[in-house]
Amino acid sequence: MEIIYLEDDKKDFLLLEEIIQKELPEAKLKQYRYLIDFLNSNEPYDVIITDLGLPDAYGPEVLKRIREVTGKPIIVLSGVGGHDMPDKIQEVVQGLGATIFLSKHKQGFEKIPQALSQFI
Repeated sequence: MEIIYLEDDKKDFLLLEEIIQKELPEAKLKQYRYLIDFLNSNEPYDVIITDLGLPDAYGPEVLKRIREVTGKPIIVLSGVGGHDMPDKIQEVVQGLGATIFLSKHKQGFEKIPQALSQFI
């Protein structure tokens, strides 16, 4: 499985990379810090994991721009909105084309392997 991870926080990337290596060792994880770099790439992938707060795009714009170029599954793994907003954000991002929403504040990282298993 080829996974693209749109994330500008190196710590979050390393955490997810560790989880993927442990739980899905056959998977390959590629990071992009900027949405525009991903949009301009020809990198093969099966699923996208994205934060909603990137240096060059934020919130709904991230999903809208990804959906313009792909029909593949999108997992949103974000801390946008803090601890109190995940349910409201989930409704919005799924309405914009996210397949799955996971909050960084509610053990979202640990739920990634289970979420990815739906696309294997």
